Amino acid sequence: MSKAHTCAFRKLRSGERSLYRDHLHALSPTDRHLRFHGFTSDETIDQHVARMDPRRTQIIGAFVDGRLHGAAEIVFASLTDRSSAELAVSVEDPYQRAGVGGGLTRRALRVAQNRGARFVWMYCLPENEPMRRIASSLHGQLKLADATIDARLQLAPATLRSRLQEQLEDGLGTMRLLSQVALARVA
Repeated sequence: MSKAHTCAFRKLRSGERSLYRDHLHALSPTDRHLRFHGFTSDETIDQHVARMDPRRTQIIGAFVDGRLHGAAEIVFASLTDRSSAELAVSVEDPYQRAGVGGGLTRRALRVAQNRGARFVWMYCLPENEPMRRIASSLHGQLKLADATIDARLQLAPATLRSRLQEQLEDGLGTMRLLSQVALARVA
C-alpha cells in the first residue's frame, strides 16, 4: 500500500496555521528551495505563513499518525476574483514519490474548482521533476519562462458531484485523522 493511502487528507482550519508552518520548517533545504524557488530560512517561512490571508488562501493537508507531512497551498487571485488561483505543493522527504503530492494536488484543484476558479497556475523549477510530472498528468500546459516552469491547469465548472466529493473527502479525512490520533495514543 502506498503512503498516500495511509494519509488523512483534509483542509486546515484558519487556527491551524502553526501546523503548516511546522511542516514547512520540516522540509529539507533542497525541498525548501524547490517549494519557494530559492533559499528559505525559518524566519522567511514564518513571515510567509503570517501574511497568508485566510479569505484568499486554502491549505489542504496530508496527515500521517496525526502529523502534517504534506500540504497544498491554494491562493486565489483576489477576494473578489476567484477565477484563477496559484497552487504550491510540499511533501516531506519520507512521503515523496508515493502519491502524496498527486493526492494533494487533485484535492486542491477540486477545492479551487468548487470556489469558481477556471484555471490554476503551478510554478516549479525545471529540476522539480515530481511537480512537472504531476502537472503533465493533469494535462497542464507547461511553458518555460524566466527559469521556472509555468503550468496552467484548466478547470471545469463546479458541479453537484464535485461539491459532494469535496465534502465527502473532508469528512473521511477528518475521520481517518481522528482514528490515527486515537491509535497513536493507544500504542
